[in-house]
Amino acid sequence: MKLYEITNEYATLLEEALQYASENNGEIPAELSDAMDLLELEKDKKLDTLIRMYKNECSIASAIEVEIKSLKERMKSHDNKSEWIKRYIRDNIQEGEKKEFSCGKIGWRKSSSVEIVDESKLPESVFVVIREASKTKIKELINSGSIAEDAAFIKQSTNMQVQ
Repeated sequence: MKLYEITNEYATLLEEALQYASENNGEIPAELSDAMDLLELEKDKKLDTLIRMYKNECSIASAIEVEIKSLKERMKSHDNKSEWIKRYIRDNIQEGEKKEFSCGKIGWRKSSSVEIVDESKLPESVFVVIREASKTKIKELINSGSIAEDAAFIKQSTNMQVQ
C-alpha cells in the first residue's frame, strides 16, 4: 500500500470511528481501533523508509558538492598551469612567428580591448544598470505600511525539517 493510500484509508477509518463514537457514547469498536493502529504502524514504516531515503539523498548531494569543490580546485590549478605555459611559450618566441608541430601550432591574431582610465569622464549612456528588487527592503516597507498590498505581500508558510 502506498503512503497516500494509507493516509486516505486512515482518514476514512477515522471518519467511521468518529461517527460510530458519536452514536455509541464515545466508544469505538476494537476491530476499527485495531485497523487504525495497523495503518498507523504501516504509515510509520513508510515514513521511516522515506526519511532514510531523504537522508541518503542529502548525503549523496553533500558528497557530490565536496567532490565538485575538489574538482573546481583541480581545474583552477590546471588552468593556472596552462596559462603559465602559454605565457612561457609567448615569452620565448618572436611575436608574430608561426610554428607548426605534430601536436599543434602557434599562431598570432590581432585583437583589441578597451582600457578604462577614468570612469567619471565617460558618458552615462555607456553604463549598464541592473534593476533588482531588494526583498529585505520590501519586507521592511510592507511591515511599516509603505507598500500597497497589490504591489507585494509577505507570504507566510511552514517548512518541514527532517533531521
